[in-house]
Amino acid sequence: SNNCKLPGGETIDEWALWRRDHPAGEK
Repeated sequence: SNNCKLPGGETIDEWALWRRDHPAGEK
């Protein structure tokens, strides 16, 4: 998947970014 560069200089893939923005919630 595509990588997304964050303002802090960190790079994560778009799925990790999606997961970060859409937390599954505590189980």
